[in-house]
Amino acid sequence: MVLSRFLSSQLSNPSGLVGRCLTTRFFNYANRDLIHRALENLQLGPHDHYLDVGCGGGASIRTAAAQITTGHMYGVDPSVAALRGTARLLADLVQTGRLTLQPGAAEALPIEDGRIDKLSAIHTVCFWHDISAGIGECFRVLKPNGLLIIALSFQPGQDQEPPEIQPELWGPDPLALCLSKVGFTGLNIAALRNLRTKRDYLIIGRKPATAASLNAQAALL
Repeated sequence: MVLSRFLSSQLSNPSGLVGRCLTTRFFNYANRDLIHRALENLQLGPHDHYLDVGCGGGASIRTAAAQITTGHMYGVDPSVAALRGTARLLADLVQTGRLTLQPGAAEALPIEDGRIDKLSAIHTVCFWHDISAGIGECFRVLKPNGLLIIALSFQPGQDQEPPEIQPELWGPDPLALCLSKVGFTGLNIAALRNLRTKRDYLIIGRKPATAASLNAQAALL
């Protein structure tokens, strides 16, 4: 029981030497295929401002750096230990001013309004304490016409959400509905195969391009 609680806490918020050196590397390895598929669908461009919410071990940012050459990358994570490990692994990007790493939760992103072109949350939504608030923050920081992608592993019929997560919002369909209520449009759910028993899903949404669209969406809330 003690070991189970320790592992759960390390996955949701890596801390100490274990979090800095082991958990973040585990995330990089375990999520490498999902990261590749997610960023492939984001279609990153050289001038994009890209944010990875729950950047963990930094694998998403390292992958994105090959495509974003004149834009800027941001990584936000609630774990200071994870950010320290990521800062070491991506020291070249930090030192050349291409990457900004900041501590913070999805529910209160330390990013100004309308700063981001492309945003990813890869295998991290299951650790958000307030999914609706987190999605609202993603909407806030995106530019008009900005693109969001949520990647997750989910197997219907299994009680797999951590106890702090609202179960009614967990899964590709409830998450897509939540995105729609917040204001995202053009929603698409893509089911992917993986080698485990769970299925991987990508949920893609776009912030409306015009103020009129935003006002219309707000009136529905």
